[in-house]
Amino acid sequence: MTRTEALEVVLAGEHAAVYAFGVVGAILRGTPDEAAARAAFALHVARRDEVTAELVEAGATPAGSAPAYDLGGEVRTPKAARALAARVDLGLCAPYADLVGA
Repeated sequence: MTRTEALEVVLAGEHAAVYAFGVVGAILRGTPDEAAARAAFALHVARRDEVTAELVEAGATPAGSAPAYDLGGEVRTPKAARALAARVDLGLCAPYADLVGA
C-alpha cells in the first residue's frame, strides 16, 4: 500500500468518525461525557482536515464524505453512544497503523 492509498483509507475513516461523533455528541448532550464527546468530535474534524491537506499536497484529490454512514444499529441511549465511540476509535487503529507502515 502506498502512502497516498493509506491516507485515502484514513480519510474515509475520519469522515465516518466525524459523522459518528456528531451522533455521539447529540446523544451525550447534558451528560457527564458531553465534554469528552465534543473533544473527540473536534479531534476527528482536525484529523480529517490534516489528512485532506496531506492528500492535496501529494497531488491527490481527497474523497468527500458520504451523506450518511452505517452506525451498526440504533444509537438512542448514552450507553449505545459510548459503545459507538469506542468502536469508531478502535476501527481507526488499523488504518493509522497501515499509514505508519506506508
